[in-house]
Amino acid sequence: MTILILVPQGAEFKAVMDGLNKSQSKPILPVLAIPAGPAVKAFLEQESDRLWGVTQVIVLGLCGGLTNDAVVGQMGCYEMCCDRSGNEYQCDYLDIGYKFINWNAVTIDNVITKSADKQLLNTETNCDVVDMESIWILEFIQQRGIGVSVVRAVSDAVVGDLPDLSQVFDLNGRLKPIELARAFVLRPRAALRLIRGSIFGLKQLTRCTTMISEQLHRGK
Repeated sequence: MTILILVPQGAEFKAVMDGLNKSQSKPILPVLAIPAGPAVKAFLEQESDRLWGVTQVIVLGLCGGLTNDAVVGQMGCYEMCCDRSGNEYQCDYLDIGYKFINWNAVTIDNVITKSADKQLLNTETNCDVVDMESIWILEFIQQRGIGVSVVRAVSDAVVGDLPDLSQVFDLNGRLKPIELARAFVLRPRAALRLIRGSIFGLKQLTRCTTMISEQLHRGK
């Protein structure tokens, strides 16, 4: 089995690389950093050559909780991912001897920051968590006959608003530091909530990546 890891660029990519470097198993699994949000669609087209010979893709990263059961720092494996238009893809369970929580997920094209909007999204979709990339990855990869597993850590819970992050990503899915800093200044308490949750979620992502690497190498 030839594996490729996909992870959003920035802090999530760093957390995954830290986890792989801490693993006692070598060689390190190949990793491709992807842009955040809808920009991932064009990116995968451009990088399609990287999929030659790949039989399994593992998507790692953070997500937002949509129910009280999806708490900050919790790791889960997607069972299904959908969008608001009714498109739906089944995901492969990552069977490495660790019992992940199964989640239904929804992908949207913007950062959802208000608790009321998260609750509404849960009501509309009956999903446990939300992210900004997975459904487009699933659509692109599965069309090529490659299995996809999605494992993510919750970085923000359904309760509690976040800063307004609507302007912090450019059209290529890259983070704009100045806009992020401005959003944090305008909503300092919400920013602190996001920072704490993200730090915890990233730590869990690092730990989980190390475990995945070691279990996958052990299973060879």
